[in-house]
Amino acid sequence: MMLKNILPLIPDHKIYVEPFFGGGSVYRAKAPAPCEVINDVNMNVINFYQVLKSRSKKLEAKIKETLLSRETYKKAMLIYDCPRLFADDKVTRAWAFRISVSQ
Repeated sequence: MMLKNILPLIPDHKIYVEPFFGGGSVYRAKAPAPCEVINDVNMNVINFYQVLKSRSKKLEAKIKETLLSRETYKKAMLIYDCPRLFADDKVTRAWAFRISVSQ
């Protein structure tokens, strides 16, 4: 795992900016900083973590009530591939991201 090689390279810091968040393994493994900023080119990733932070109960309920099937996956991928069509429903977009990466 590359994480054990990356962590020693991160100096003590007060501000941490993560330009390529992805799964967030480096961010979660490093020591916390007073100011932390995450970013990623994939806005579905950013939306997922924003919803996880601000509306986790609603997202958790939506995921728990989901019956995993091919049709569910197709619906999730449609939302994932066309996030602008669902811009007003961040929880649904976060749900679609979670379903798309878990199947």
